[in-house]
Formats: sequence, structure tokens, C-alpha cells
Amino acid sequence: MTFDSLPFPFLLAGLLLAYRLLPAGGRGLLLLAAGYAFYAGFEPWFCLPLLASTFLDFYCALGLAAATTAARRRLCLGLSLAGNLGMLFFYKYCDFLILSFAKLAQRCGLQVDPPLLHLMLPLGISFYTFQSLSYTLDVYRGTLAPCRRLRDFALYVAYFPQLLAGPIERAGRLLPQLAVLRQPSSAMLRDGLWLILLGYYKKVVVADNLSLMVGPAFASPASVTGGEMALAIYAYAFQVYCDFSGYSDLARGISRLFGVELMLNFRIPFFAANIQEFWNRWHISLSSWVRDYLYGPLARAGLPGVGTRCAAFLTMLIIGIWHGAAWKFAAFGAYHGVLLVLFDASRAPRRRLRDFLPALPYRLFCSLLTFHLAVIGLAIFGCKWLGRIPAMLAALARAENWSPAFTADLARFCYFTAPLLLLHLYKERKNAQDPLPLWSPEARFLACAFLLVQILAHGAVAGGRFIYFQF
Repeated sequence: MTFDSLPFPFLLAGLLLAYRLLPAGGRGLLLLAAGYAFYAGFEPWFCLPLLASTFLDFYCALGLAAATTAARRRLCLGLSLAGNLGMLFFYKYCDFLILSFAKLAQRCGLQVDPPLLHLMLPLGISFYTFQSLSYTLDVYRGTLAPCRRLRDFALYVAYFPQLLAGPIERAGRLLPQLAVLRQPSSAMLRDGLWLILLGYYKKVVVADNLSLMVGPAFASPASVTGGEMALAIYAYAFQVYCDFSGYSDLARGISRLFGVELMLNFRIPFFAANIQEFWNRWHISLSSWVRDYLYGPLARAGLPGVGTRCAAFLTMLIIGIWHGAAWKFAAFGAYHGVLLVLFDASRAPRRRLRDFLPALPYRLFCSLLTFHLAVIGLAIFGCKWLGRIPAMLAALARAENWSPAFTADLARFCYFTAPLLLLHLYKERKNAQDPLPLWSPEARFLACAFLLVQILAHGAVAGGRFIYFQF
């Protein structure tokens, strides 16, 4: 069952009622049971790797706290790293590497037919293994005291609003809230309901409707005109953004109904002025995770200047590979790694351009350039396989751009994206990621009514699984 399925709101209402009636001591157990029931609803055996990651990191952290020698500390950390990353590698990359080895052997003239494991990937495994692993790393670094209650830590790993697709929360932020669960304030309830409406709007109205023009063009580039292909690429950028940020809004909104505040995962990324700022606004929980646990150590280990650029490229490559076992994801990460290296190397030309142009035109130029660079990267991310890119480029090069189908798709694209762009322009101008407190009661009512009408009129209930569930 997903957040956009029809039964979910009714089950959530029952869970909220039980949460409100229970004493403080029973709320954690209720949410823990809800997390495992929610996860088992997809496949019951998915709970096994979730349990394994929970027990492994809980006891590794206790071992770190009790260790009296550096060797024992390294052993505890090594067990956590090997267990979490080994489990992630086993489920996610085994068949991919076996197939890649077989294809390489065939190109060398060797005929091999290796057996494949055909493993089903547990939903959200990339998210909860990184979340659980960050806890052990923080305890190892001495920035976090280990959790002493297994129940609290198990809830931290299996907290259902953000279990499947993040945000990837740090234990220092989320664990204290889950250890002492409180009733939500009226402001949290109000803002939570707004985020839920906004999340549903992004997912079932914008993302699912845009997917109708993206799917055919990406599946068969030879059958569309140049204009249709270009529009599909733009539409996919908005689709994946609304799909993923919509899930994050739902997770944050649902969590606020239980009195728990999750971190902001998207901060209007398409308004970024450079590719570094884009990654500070896009999937913030993953970007900050790799910055703290990968980029920092890699940059410190390398030569000044060269080390930071190599670390940036390797970090982005790892981000790409984290997304999935396919060469297109590695290419997506490498593409952004190259962009970050070029951005760092272009400081002098950027400074001269900034001195030449007034502030507003310079910012507008940089934002448009960054947006189109991000759109290209997302096209790599969304293609069926890496070999499909030449066909998509060939489709873009076709002279015929305007057609009745293109006109209809363009009207649909503008209809579904314009309200969101207006909201984002307002949020950027006011520098307010949650603008609801700034509005009058009448404005809040009209905004919520608009979202509700759009959801009822255009929402595709269970129109498609969230894109990031596959990771």
C-alpha cells in the first residue's frame, strides 16, 4: 500500500486516532508496529533485511561505546559498514555485475552463461541502510551518544512516513523526537495537512499526468517529432521532481500529524544559480549525507585543489551508482561530477561575467543555464537504458516540431506546471519554504480548496508507483 492508494487515508485516520488515545509510553510501540505492518504490506520478507540492519547497527554502536581500544572500535565500525553495504550490494548489484561480466567475456570471445540470482530488491533499502549506517558513523566519530533502547532505534530505522524514500534522517535529529513522542500542536496539524495536500497534488495531479506524455516519447523516440521529444524531456524533469518532492512533502506532512518534524528534502532546485547550488537544493538529505561521509574524507585525503575536484567527481559517481544497477545511473553521476569539476575550474570566467553583467540578468542567465544542465542530466536518468540516448538526440534533431499532438501536450504541460511554478516563485521571493503561516485564513482556504479540487478532478489514484521506490 502506498500513500497515493485509496485505502491509505482511512488507515492513517485510524492510526492517528489510536495515537491520540494512547499514553506517551505506547505511542512508540504503535508507530513501530505500524512501520513494520506498512512495510510487510508490500512483501513480508522485506522486514528481514530491515531487522538485520536495525540489530546490526544498534549493537555495533553499543560495541563502539564499550570499546577500550582503537582496534575494537574499527572492528565494530567495519562490521556495520560490511553488513549494511554488503546487504545493499547483494540485493541491488549482484545480477548487474554478473550480466556485465558475461557481456564483457562475450566481447572477448568467451561464451559464458552465468546463473542469475533474480533477487527482488527490498523497497527503500538504499534509504534505510544509509540512515542506519549514518548512526554508527556518528557514534564512531564521537558526535552522537549511542541509543540505549532497542525500541527507539528500531523506530528510527522503520519510521513509516519516510521509510521507503526518505528523507534520510540523521539520528541526532530524529531519535530524540521519537524517544519522547508528543501530541502535535495546532500549527503542526495545520501545516501537516497543507503538506499532505501539496504532496498529493504534486504526485497524482502533476507527476502522473505528465508521465502520459513522457512514457511514449522515452519508450519510442523514433515515433515522435523533435518538438514532442523536447517537451517530453522537460516534462520528465518536472515529473521526477514532483514525484519525489511530492513523496517528501507527504512524509513531512504525515509526520507532523504525529508531532514529529522531518527535514526539508527539496528547496526549489530548478531556481538554483549553479550546479553546486542545485545539489544543495535537490534531495538535500542524500546530498548532505555524501558531503559529510564521503566527500569530506575523500577531499581531505587528496592533494589541495586536485583532491577536492577528484572527490567531487567520485562522490557524484557514487550518488549515481547509489540510484541503481544500470550504466545510465553511473553516467548520470559522472555527468554531474564533470559539471561540478567544470564549475570549480571556471571561477575566473564566472567572476568576469559577474562583473560585466548587472546582478539580476547574471542571476537569470545562471539559473536558466543550470536548469537546462539539470534537465539534460535527468534525461539521462530517465531513459530506458544508456543506448537510448542517441535515438533521443536524433528525435530532437528532426525538423518537424509542431503537430496536433505537440499542441495538446504543450497545453497539458503548461496547465499542470503553471500553478506549481507560481507557488515556487512566491516561495523563492519570500524565502519561505513553508509559506502557509504568511497567508491570511482566506488565502489558506482558497489554496487548499484549489489543491483539493485539482486532486479530485485530475488525480490519478494509484496512477503509478513513486519513482524513487525502486531505489
